[in-house]
Amino acid sequence: MRDKPCRKCGATERYPTSRRCAPCTRRSNNAWRIANPTKARAYGRKWYGKQTRIARHGRRLRRIYGLSVAEREAMERKQGGACAVCKRLGTEFQKGLVVDHCHATGVVRALLCTLCNTGIGCFRDRPAILRAAAKYLERHHARAT
Repeated sequence: MRDKPCRKCGATERYPTSRRCAPCTRRSNNAWRIANPTKARAYGRKWYGKQTRIARHGRRLRRIYGLSVAEREAMERKQGGACAVCKRLGTEFQKGLVVDHCHATGVVRALLCTLCNTGIGCFRDRPAILRAAAKYLERHHARAT
């Protein structure tokens, strides 16, 4: 494959899957982008948008929680795709399941739906406050029925 020269400039070093060398391919691609700016922008948004969203998610998991995407997916499989608190499936929520962690230590606990994660956060991760809130609800629920 490498013995055939570039069909544009005759250079012997070229891409194995292309008929052109790298500089000729770059020039051709740049010329196409200049001639077709709308198509080039649309293609770039579509391709780069997908790539950066996935990459951004992976970087965020690693930076904040110390998890890889594979480890997070393993956690979700282990939980059966459901919230660790309310047991509702992550597919029922727009954002799916989110990583719950202790704000004091940074230790990842489990995957929760956004409602349960927000609720725990509102009670400042304190079991005593959560128990008091549960007793309050039970007391008032008994009066209402």
